[in-house]
Amino acid sequence: MEAGGRVKKCFVSSQAVMSMVMVQVMATGMQLLSKIILNNGKFVLALMTYRHVVAALCMAPLLSTLKGIKSKMNWSVFFWLFVNSLSGILLAMGLFYYGLKYTTATYAVNFLILVPTVTFDFSIIFRLEKLGLSTRAGKIKISGAILCVLRSYDSLSTINYSGGNIRTPKKLRTSRFT
Repeated sequence: MEAGGRVKKCFVSSQAVMSMVMVQVMATGMQLLSKIILNNGKFVLALMTYRHVVAALCMAPLLSTLKGIKSKMNWSVFFWLFVNSLSGILLAMGLFYYGLKYTTATYAVNFLILVPTVTFDFSIIFRLEKLGLSTRAGKIKISGAILCVLRSYDSLSTINYSGGNIRTPKKLRTSRFT
């Protein structure tokens, strides 16, 4: 196999991973910009409105290319999409932005990480999701939920650590407060 074929095969096999990395980079950039905007005094719900209007404008052209979805869209589907966005997105992102405004970014992101875990817990409680501990899928679900909680706990314990100061050379200090 020639070198060009290997590069193409490597590129094709890593597209999913690279797309997830790009999503995380973009989400991090958006959260940093949101923190800057909120620190300048922007109202949380106004920021959420702007964000969702821009997202709707970006996604509208893609919706017109999907042929099968157009036939399934009726008022009932629009109603449930509205209820889902009102309850899920408004509550999760609203609480995230209020947490981001009044605390550190790390603290707010930790609670945003817990949203899938809490959703999973509610789906188990209301019997919307079958756990199936004897199956591979059930074990993966449980391990994913445990990893989310452990990652959040680890980050929160790092935030609350109050050890000694780290000494840096004077020429590396960029702030007048260090």
